[in-house]
Amino acid sequence: MMAFSHRTMRSAAEYRLMLDLHGAYWPTGLNRTGPHFMTQERLLGAEYNEWGRRITQTHDVILPFIRMLIGPRDYTPGGFRNATAPPAFAPCFTAPSVMGTRAYQLAMFVVYESPVQMLADSPDAYDRAAGADFQSLVPASWDETPRLAGAIGEYIVLARCSGTT
Repeated sequence: MMAFSHRTMRSAAEYRLMLDLHGAYWPTGLNRTGPHFMTQERLLGAEYNEWGRRITQTHDVILPFIRMLIGPRDYTPGGFRNATAPPAFAPCFTAPSVMGTRAYQLAMFVVYESPVQMLADSPDAYDRAAGADFQSLVPASWDETPRLAGAIGEYIVLARCSGTT
């Protein structure tokens, strides 16, 4: 798999294509070696909400402290079909929802670093919904990210700077 990923990365560079390795092996610093390598997944993502309850707010607040230390990650934040707490959450394959408030889901676009951000819901979930414009306002890259405070699995406070924003 690693050899395939390296061949794919070389081909992407040759043809000037961006590369997102979804479902890839553990991050190894490819984002520092390939000019067109954007991001990779390799974590429990929001798709697990379709069949289980493992993607909790605690899970999401662990990721910035462990998985994000080794490069950008492909995740799917911004779910607008949401339940605010685990007792109200029910896994569903046909119209999956996420745990946490809408503000919490939108905050992941700032906290989680990835030059290629994706939306977790289907387009109809965002149609005229409060906060739907936020994802288009968030920069795709950051010049500076001071971590101000946090506790693994509890909370994270950081600031992001992109140009003068």
